Amino acid sequence: MGVSECLVYLANFEKGFAQNYSLHNEKNGVYIFVIKGSVETANTLLEERDGLGILETDQLSIRAQNDAEFLLMEVSMTI
Repeated sequence: MGVSECLVYLANFEKGFAQNYSLHNEKNGVYIFVIKGSVETANTLLEERDGLGILETDQLSIRAQNDAEFLLMEVSMTI
């Protein structure tokens, strides 16, 4: 059995703040879960308690629509 890596970030963005996130490995995916506020990423608006999984990308842009707190988890998509 191989070892899988998971990177977890807790982010707090003020309204209007935007940041690009570059994945550490092209075989990884990203899951975003909004704790409070709202963010937009991958042309999708995520509000409190929304989550989104994103595959087959090497970078994504995240913009806070309101003051926001969210988790970003980068996980291996290989077994």
